[in-house]
Amino acid sequence: MEMKKLLKIAGVIALAGALLALTGFAMGARPSDMVTVSIGPLQIHSHHGLWNAFFSVTDPDDEAAASSFNPAGDDAPILNASSGASSSAASSSAASSAPASSSAPAASSAAPIYKYHSLEVDAGACSVVIQPGDDFAVSSNIQNYSVKNDDGKLEVESPHLVSGEITITVPRDLTLRDLEVSIGAGTLTVTDVSCEKGDFEVSAGEMTLENVTITRESSFEVGMGTLAFSVSLTGKTDIECGMGTVALNATRPADFGYEIEVGGGTVTLDGQTYTTLHGKYTENRGAATFFEIECGMGTVTVDLS
Repeated sequence: MEMKKLLKIAGVIALAGALLALTGFAMGARPSDMVTVSIGPLQIHSHHGLWNAFFSVTDPDDEAAASSFNPAGDDAPILNASSGASSSAASSSAASSAPASSSAPAASSAAPIYKYHSLEVDAGACSVVIQPGDDFAVSSNIQNYSVKNDDGKLEVESPHLVSGEITITVPRDLTLRDLEVSIGAGTLTVTDVSCEKGDFEVSAGEMTLENVTITRESSFEVGMGTLAFSVSLTGKTDIECGMGTVALNATRPADFGYEIEVGGGTVTLDGQTYTTLHGKYTENRGAATFFEIECGMGTVTVDLS
């Protein structure tokens, strides 16, 4: 008698489960969404949403999803409190047991990083001094000169009709990428500065370069002024002189060439003078150090020693 009652109850439950399964499938459920519940020898399958609604059964997949929820977002790392504590302890232990490295370089041995890599100066009637120091610095007694940073290039400019003094300091251990200087009727003195590329222009003033090193390319242009410089040069050197005077004393390169064009002036290169009107002279164009000199009515002298 008891067995018949159990079979009836089991039959009712099986029928209810079958009806729930059919209803869930009709509502879009698939086998992967089903939950299986075993009652003795019987197994009842139901869509977990419907089953939960009627019988409050917890799906193991839901428990796993809840345990892995990351409020910082799916892309952020998931931190388990216990594992995080143990890994932190392990890291501390490893750090305390690891021997100190004796081969690590000292912080003071690293090359300094400066705010600027190049310098450009545009001055009129004032006096400009460019000198070595510990870092970049600009000082002046001119009220309305300007200083700005153009993507790593320090630009200093003064009005052309204003007199006064500007002093610019460049790190002594830095080789500038570009050094561009232009003066009108003023004076310019550059001492103990290195650059890869140098561009110097003087209109009616006076420019003096002492112990300047140019490693790649240089250009010198003189209108009616005077340019005197003692430099170490490699690469191409371009000299243009109108009615002024250029006096260059450079370290003799292992190999050099030249192209000289003379108007009504005089060009002297390494002791050889070129004065022919509208004369043009070329020698060893493929040399590593090459002088391209153009002189109008002025005088250009290049001494190599």
